[in-house]
Amino acid sequence: SQNVDMPRLHPAIGTRTLMVHTFSSCILSSAEECDLDELLATRLVSFLMDHQQSVLSVPEYLLSAIADHIQYLRTTQVPIDIG
Repeated sequence: SQNVDMPRLHPAIGTRTLMVHTFSSCILSSAEECDLDELLATRLVSFLMDHQQSVLSVPEYLLSAIADHIQYLRTTQVPIDIG
């Protein structure tokens, strides 16, 4: 969904198009400029923008594993007597 409160970033180009063209070469770059597949880079950035919620979210199994590990560390930690 679009943020209707966000002002236009460019008077002649839509924000989505501007973002795709601005960042596509940065996200999928090559040491040789001629090796950069611009269509592939554009499609990749478009995909990332369309699916950013699922692409950038931490998987539930990983959150659970981290919580379990933290709990394990808390229960096995030996208190240090500073005194």
